[in-house]
Amino acid sequence: MAFSDNKSHQSPISSIIASLNSNRRILLISLILLIPLTNYLQEIFSTITGTSNTKDPYQLNLPLFKAVKANELNVVKTLLQSTIYDPNAEDPEGITPLIEATLLGNYEMVSYLISKGAKAQPSPGFRHTALRAACLTANPQLITYLLQNGADPNAKSDGDRTPLMGACFLRPEYDKLPNSGELSLKAVQSMLDDDRTDPLIANSFGESALDLCKQRGYLESVAYLEEKIKSKQ
Repeated sequence: MAFSDNKSHQSPISSIIASLNSNRRILLISLILLIPLTNYLQEIFSTITGTSNTKDPYQLNLPLFKAVKANELNVVKTLLQSTIYDPNAEDPEGITPLIEATLLGNYEMVSYLISKGAKAQPSPGFRHTALRAACLTANPQLITYLLQNGADPNAKSDGDRTPLMGACFLRPEYDKLPNSGELSLKAVQSMLDDDRTDPLIANSFGESALDLCKQRGYLESVAYLEEKIKSKQ
């Protein structure tokens, strides 16, 4: 048969309701109908008061992430007028709003996020840093700014990758540019202007920043790094 006989396949709830007298039946139906209404009202109240029961920090801060990715500084400013949103929240990949703004190269947004409590150097347990993002996108202005605001030049992201390594292994869209070698050099110089930067650190594959520059063929950066390493020996 294409359809079941509803009478012979009555649901447990329907059976219970049918067995009750009229007054109890009305009461039970009312309670069943109130459950979703109560949940809906709780959700509205949580949204208004900022006391949502959602425990996922990323979901709580999703509007902030979306505004940053859309490069909407005015929206970001509006959202961060409230204490609901956390500028240090991480997405499932460990990316923060500050990192997203850095990847966009939006200096004004980066500086605003830091003024609202975003950490240039994330707390222990981080997976990525804004400084490495600035290096991967060869942005000397943001490299210098983040270093001046507390970023650790030797902080290790996933794979034990340092920011300097990012300057030696630019993101693909930057590596494809005809002046990628020049871009890398400027980022490397900005990093090594900070005397704390250690060019000898190796990643989880045993590669140093110099090794990565050689792999990418950034000859100007290779020469500059070799000179700096020699001067420190």
